[in-house]
Amino acid sequence: MQIGAYIREQPKVLAELPTKTAAALAGFKSLAKTPERIVLVGTGSSMNALLCAADAFEALTGATVVAKEPEAYLRLPPKPNGQHTLVVVASQSGTSLTPVEAAKNALAAGFAVIAVTGDGNSALARTGADVL
Repeated sequence: MQIGAYIREQPKVLAELPTKTAAALAGFKSLAKTPERIVLVGTGSSMNALLCAADAFEALTGATVVAKEPEAYLRLPPKPNGQHTLVVVASQSGTSLTPVEAAKNALAAGFAVIAVTGDGNSALARTGADVL
């Protein structure tokens, strides 16, 4: 898709997002408990999208929100500290190695994880995280 067409479709996509995602989010085990800490993991446009949503995450949950690039997450992952932690990993393709490894690491640490990807059959979608 040409970038101009992609950009022009964004307002429509954003307007439909709450309706289209509400049912999926309601069933996520990762959202069964309100998070006290949210870690956003992504690079490039995925990180930009996460950062655009950071204030909304904080306002909706009251959680502390931090953002990490996937390699930084893998080098220095958050430590379990008694807070309910939600890790949101975004990757448009869902095939980049470091976001996939970050999601696996977060799940192994016992954190709730949401994978945001454009490919529901990608490696990121198959990590065991809730998938949006």
